[in-house]
Amino acid sequence: MPELDFSLTPEALTLKGRAALDAAKERVDALVASKDRSFAATFEELDRIDADLEEGTTAALFLAHCSPNRDVRDAASAAETEAGKFHIDLSMREDVYAMLKAVSGAGLTPVQARLRDKTLLSFRRAGLELEPLDRARFKLLSKQLLELQIRFSKNLSEVKDFLPVTRSELAGLPEDYIARLERTQDGLYKVTLDYPDSLPFMANASSGAARRRLHELMYQRGVPDNVALLEEILSMRRRLAKLLGLPSYAHYVLEERMARTPDAVMGFLGRLRKRLSERAVSERQRLLELKRAEEPQAARLEPWDVAYYHDRLLRSAYAVDEDAVAEYFPAEKVAAGMLELYEGLLGLRFTRLEGAKAWHPEVRAYTVEDAGSGAELGRFYLDLYPRDGKFKHAAVFPLIHGRREADGSLRRPAGAMLVNFPRPAGGKPSLLKHGQVETFFHEFGHVMHGLLSEAPYGRFSGTRVARDFVEAPSQIMENWVWDKAVLKGLSGHWHSGEPLPDALIDRMLAAQRLNTAVFTLRQLAFALIDQALHGSDAVELQGTYSRIYEEVTTFPTAPDTRPEASFGHLMSYAASYYGYLWSDVYSADMFSVFSAEGDVRSARVGARYRNTVLAPGGSRDEGDIVRDFLGREPREDSFLAKLGV
Repeated sequence: MPELDFSLTPEALTLKGRAALDAAKERVDALVASKDRSFAATFEELDRIDADLEEGTTAALFLAHCSPNRDVRDAASAAETEAGKFHIDLSMREDVYAMLKAVSGAGLTPVQARLRDKTLLSFRRAGLELEPLDRARFKLLSKQLLELQIRFSKNLSEVKDFLPVTRSELAGLPEDYIARLERTQDGLYKVTLDYPDSLPFMANASSGAARRRLHELMYQRGVPDNVALLEEILSMRRRLAKLLGLPSYAHYVLEERMARTPDAVMGFLGRLRKRLSERAVSERQRLLELKRAEEPQAARLEPWDVAYYHDRLLRSAYAVDEDAVAEYFPAEKVAAGMLELYEGLLGLRFTRLEGAKAWHPEVRAYTVEDAGSGAELGRFYLDLYPRDGKFKHAAVFPLIHGRREADGSLRRPAGAMLVNFPRPAGGKPSLLKHGQVETFFHEFGHVMHGLLSEAPYGRFSGTRVARDFVEAPSQIMENWVWDKAVLKGLSGHWHSGEPLPDALIDRMLAAQRLNTAVFTLRQLAFALIDQALHGSDAVELQGTYSRIYEEVTTFPTAPDTRPEASFGHLMSYAASYYGYLWSDVYSADMFSVFSAEGDVRSARVGARYRNTVLAPGGSRDEGDIVRDFLGREPREDSFLAKLGV
């Protein structure tokens, strides 16, 4: 496997990116000039050019999301823009498109035919069937849109806002949490917007006024710059769709999704909303009663109350203290237990690479081998803790997409997982709440999807599947952290080493579906907002967001906030946010196969899952993949049961 260089200076990064782009352009020019019009010399060679370009630039571009050096992040963002423009130029080259259309589709294997169809579709979607003037407009808009989207995301990653609070406003927070907070010059405590600070504060701070201030600060991120950027981005997306003769940008996006049409998406979301809304009424009422026990005059439940009273209900009704549960989940123990589980389930062996070069000293690297053959399958990196300039949420970034080389050998993939777990502090190691353990498993599911790919082409490698299916192979892995035997193996009290007690696990499992309707309706609201913003007509941004959010969740957006400015998923998940719920239908259904086995750690079912679902990547239709694994048509039953409706 080639070594990835994460130590580039801003200048070297820029030069490396330009050299890779120049080399790729030369290869494309040679491809067009060649007289060889075989499938291997055209479609397959174009796929190799794209994969080699990615491999030559990926480490550099990735640094935009994680380098501790601001100058490097800026240079990487600029290089990311240039690479994006190159791909736009390539996707609109008439000579390349004409060459590809002239290649015969006769005698192709199913995966070759899929590569041909998808490649030609991508050129048509880039406007190659438009008249010259409209094609030029499409190209210009696409490049402008790329720049704006990168700026929107970069603005969010660079946020350094914090809420200054007094010691009394930290009432309810554990002492070790308080001890690790930085202080202002006048002695106040800094609660940052990073998850290790913000999530515990919203769940534990007894001061409703302080929780409200943090909530408002969270939804003022990116204001005013991102508000103006989003207005322009949405306008450009509408214009692109109009140039292609489509009713909306949602129609454009969904053409390549499992859902296919906005009507299918809205039908799915509408059915789910109907099932959840009645249950959510009783859930909100129960939380409001808890609030009124503390504040008898409280008229309503506020959005900054939900996490707090959810935590109170866990404690009072189920005797589950999430902070106490976290004592049993040191990050190192969870990581070791998770890797051991995945090894047994999927037939793998993980080996940590000591001294591996990465973008920060805290990052750890691993190789992945097939346990049976000993063959190396790939490499991954884990970056667990927050720092300035690092991606603020949790995500997996593919670094190299696996594919088959011209000589038949497999080019093995690499990926990086960025999360933001609490740092060790106060004499204690990093301790994860159960929800963070679930996040760990979810994101590592993406890692496995990328590294266990056997797809022959980079275009179909690993997670390069339909966007409304890509979450399924990660969502399915969340189920393992709700299995009693697995929880025993993952846990070990940071001080005594004892696993979670049986009685506590039983109470956690009893509370598994607590307030699922309230929390799922929040996700559903985001999906509906996303669809509305990408619908056929221009909409008033703030009013549309606020109206839909309140209609679905019953919670108004806080005054003087602009939540849409920090809705980062609108960049990469445009008109596709519904995919989190859509793909969970498939993940829940697929997990039912493991449940039916009697032991969710079954290596037999795990091997079939690896070979049937993970190995193909996007080289097969996603619906066919699911049907083959299930042995039947997919159903929504398991998904609805998971939600308790």
